[in-house]
Amino acid sequence: RLFADALRRLGAEDPDRLAYLRHSIRRYRQLLTLLGVTEGDVPARYRPGPVGWYATQQLLGLILGLPVAVVGTVVWFFPYMLTGWVVAKFRPAFDQISTYKIAFSVIAYPVWTALIATGLGLAFGLTTGVVTAVALPLVGLGTIAWRDRRAAVLEDVRVFLRSTRRRDRKSTRL
Repeated sequence: RLFADALRRLGAEDPDRLAYLRHSIRRYRQLLTLLGVTEGDVPARYRPGPVGWYATQQLLGLILGLPVAVVGTVVWFFPYMLTGWVVAKFRPAFDQISTYKIAFSVIAYPVWTALIATGLGLAFGLTTGVVTAVALPLVGLGTIAWRDRRAAVLEDVRVFLRSTRRRDRKSTRL
């Protein structure tokens, strides 16, 4: 209510300033729509130093995490696909799909971990089996974290490219 009162007062006292404010807000909304982002996703200006530092950190994180992501994808591929297949066989209602997946995953993933750890333990010794049993869930979490980081970096790259391609417009800054 205070904001609405202030707008009314601004319109009465300084209509040009109110018109400029409305224009700026419209322009900001158009920019967000044009870039396909929400508020706070785009900085006022991209500076080469921070962009380079961010790109280096993210690229290094993706490169270093890639082996874990590959191992996790290979190791967890079977129970992941099995979970989807089993749930599809039950044909749950749309709002129940996640519950079914979680319920089956609670069984499938530990059993899969136990099978791999037991197999490696029998082949290479107890220590290998125990390390495998501990490491596999961590590899799975690392794979999920890598996938999330990759998605965030790709989205940041899209926003950056969209905003820098729009230089033909006056400015991406307000």
